[in-house]
Amino acid sequence: GYGNARGNVTLDYTFVPDQGTIPNDDFASRATLDGARVTGSNIGATGEPNEPNHGLLAAPLASVWWEWTAPTSGFVSFDTAGSNFDTVLGIYSGDRLDSLRLLGFSDDANGRTSHVGLGVVAGQRYQVVVD
Repeated sequence: GYGNARGNVTLDYTFVPDQGTIPNDDFASRATLDGARVTGSNIGATGEPNEPNHGLLAAPLASVWWEWTAPTSGFVSFDTAGSNFDTVLGIYSGDRLDSLRLLGFSDDANGRTSHVGLGVVAGQRYQVVVD
């Protein structure tokens, strides 16, 4: 420390990835959700040809994608609580970008974050996008 000062340190930082380095930017490169929480960034993310405009609220697109498989039938809830920007959240079924079926979307469910809950079927894969 300055002048030999000592004490506890708190270091905050912001990382901005180079455009094109976001691993789940493209639908074909979506990440697998297998825990209760995931963090990431859409800084530098882009839209793709044939990508839907999520809830007609996300233009221009800066989307990041995940895939989640329901372990059993039941109810699932997705939200973007903790995000530091105004998010749009979409949940889709389908395995191809040009034939996705919107199951639910949200914008500003709780201020600037989003929340979608829906009934799910065991073994069904769901496509999750944050924009």
